[in-house]
Amino acid sequence: MDPVTFVVSALAGGALKKVAEDVYAALKGRLVALVGGAAVAAVEAKPASETARAFLAEQISENPAAQADPELPKLAAAMAEALAQLPDDDDLGGSITVQDIRAGREVILRQLEAHPGGGILVEGMRASGKIHISGITSGYKEAD
Repeated sequence: MDPVTFVVSALAGGALKKVAEDVYAALKGRLVALVGGAAVAAVEAKPASETARAFLAEQISENPAAQADPELPKLAAAMAEALAQLPDDDDLGGSITVQDIRAGREVILRQLEAHPGGGILVEGMRASGKIHISGITSGYKEAD
């Protein structure tokens, strides 16, 4: 991915992530209002836990107000749509930008790792002493 596309994708991904976060907050708030916070907190603490998921499902299915709530299915559908719009991790990856560092002595950068699809950009670094960079791993891939 070229640098311009990378920056545009990152910005778009951030905007889409914000939408997903807003929808998530609305869905979570509605669930907490209907069934209480314990089941929601259990799923948030252990999202992969079948026990936590079953507990939340039970709280929803056994609550007449939750069953009759017209907003809950709409929010769940909006959440699914928001998640579907998010770019894959391979598109954005975990990017790291280090800019405009000024040091009176030395600068040390160690063990920076960007996830697949991500990149590391280091620019504008100045030090009166040495600049040490080691253990840097980037998942950035040039377009073919």
